[in-house]
Amino acid sequence: MAAAALTSADRILIDGLQVRNVIGVDSWERSKKQPLCLSVSLATDGGVRASGRGDLLAESVHYGVLAKDVTAFAESSTYRSIEALAVGVARVCLARRGASVVTVSVEKPRGLLHASCAGVQVTRSRAEIEEIDRMAGSGQPEGGKPATADEEEDVLGDDQIYVRELVVSTIIGVNSWERIEKQRVVIDFTVFLRFSNGVIVGDLVPRMHNYRRMTRLVTSFVEASNYKTVEALVSNIAELLVTVCHAPKVKVKVRKPSALIFANSAGVEVVRDRAYYSIKPSVESLPDGEHIVALALGSNLGDRSKNIEFGIKKIAARCKLLDSSFLYETKPIFSDGGEHNTVETAVQWAKNMVSDGVDIIDIGGQSTRPHAEEISEEEEIRRVVPVIEAIRRAGIESPISIDTFRAAVARAAVDAGADLINDVTGGDRDPEMYRVMADCAVPVCLMHMRGDASSMDKLVNYEKGVVIEIQKTLGSLVERAKAAGVLRWNIIVDPGVGFAKTSDQSFEVIRNLGQLSGGSSPIGGLPVLVGPSRKRFLRDATGKDDPKDRVWATAAACTAAVASGASIVRVHDVKEMRDVVLVADKLFRAP
Repeated sequence: MAAAALTSADRILIDGLQVRNVIGVDSWERSKKQPLCLSVSLATDGGVRASGRGDLLAESVHYGVLAKDVTAFAESSTYRSIEALAVGVARVCLARRGASVVTVSVEKPRGLLHASCAGVQVTRSRAEIEEIDRMAGSGQPEGGKPATADEEEDVLGDDQIYVRELVVSTIIGVNSWERIEKQRVVIDFTVFLRFSNGVIVGDLVPRMHNYRRMTRLVTSFVEASNYKTVEALVSNIAELLVTVCHAPKVKVKVRKPSALIFANSAGVEVVRDRAYYSIKPSVESLPDGEHIVALALGSNLGDRSKNIEFGIKKIAARCKLLDSSFLYETKPIFSDGGEHNTVETAVQWAKNMVSDGVDIIDIGGQSTRPHAEEISEEEEIRRVVPVIEAIRRAGIESPISIDTFRAAVARAAVDAGADLINDVTGGDRDPEMYRVMADCAVPVCLMHMRGDASSMDKLVNYEKGVVIEIQKTLGSLVERAKAAGVLRWNIIVDPGVGFAKTSDQSFEVIRNLGQLSGGSSPIGGLPVLVGPSRKRFLRDATGKDDPKDRVWATAAACTAAVASGASIVRVHDVKEMRDVVLVADKLFRAP
């Protein structure tokens, strides 16, 4: 048994064979041959053993002849994808007598500007190559379906896409000097998957697992990060590749060249897969007669939002809605928390805010400031519903936001005329909130916080960093809301500046809004609301004890929030902050 196991692993090796090939989809790639590096590991049926016994080359595969055959094939062929080229090389290798299985890697040394190479590795048997050839000869795609560039990508297998020695500069480390200046890290990552026969025969370039796209996402993520440990950085890169790039399994290695004086580098390597993150494959087998389709809905008459909601409900009555995304433009908009506790003064204040240029009027009956006393649900409804009704009777048509963490209050407010549910607990406090949000079919704002008004000041320890943990928590809240039926285009997120965060953490959140909601984030693409107005973290920076004296500090925070990516700011001083945000928008957000 031991001898059989050993001989099954006997292989002929060619490492780093330099060839030139016309490969790629861009025009510059098709104009001339590019350098490629090929490696071959060929398993033989007893050839190495027989040659080893008799010391006769004729019993084995001549690696010199094999190298010539591979070079001739590679330099005389043209491909769009290196995946198809790798399988073509495998076909050449398996044509040799006694060859049973081959592993081929193809690297593009000039494939990326900031990495040493990008490449793929495929493993194929003689039977698998014959199946590919039968498909190519018959002209019939696998399973009778036309191949697509995403067909190969959702199955775990022995094939690999990899990037080696990607160099990125970032803040990393626990020492004081490492928190000030960026340093280089070197990243290797490998995606494990299976390329389908249809993709190979069609010579299709992957879209979901395109190495350029994955490299751009990893680079952007790392450049915006500021981890203290390599362990956290490498783990979050792996999570990005699995959860955002949909990789079935990844291996990621991150090295710090400057970590040790007497060593080339120090680093960490991890292996992660979908099971680690409890993720199902994004493409599942469907029953006969069922299909996945993408539909675009729009409206330009009447109440456009309600028209689209009506269309969605009609579709959902006959189809299963998997997800709802959106395409729209946002601009910074403004609201006021209000401090007027009678119906008459509240209505007059609403009129003043509309005159000052408010876009959304925020109404709440329960204070959420630290250590605020909690009132009953009935009392909260008694406070807010009459105000909303009175504002509508006064002819004010501006959108109204109800600031509450109670589902019954939210429903009553929407019935009275509110247009948006703003929950400081992100829907986590009341188990009925997500269902009410879905039933009301209005925009919702999910905020990050911990604990409640009495305990949140003690819950400020974020082991992985405040921005990363906000990302994960809000990502989870968004998924729960979507699972309950809240449409994604109706979701706004709020990082909760001042809620369960120290002053320094609040400033860090505003500085890093781009990382918080960037394309690689779990909440990437969602509008972000920030509420810095008059808060304690501004007092700690300015020494102003009276909140009304923090107008200039609020202006600075709103400017920074807009620059970092906020789409909505929640303020008290509407007239002043409107001008601040309009100018900041022109400076930092104009096309």
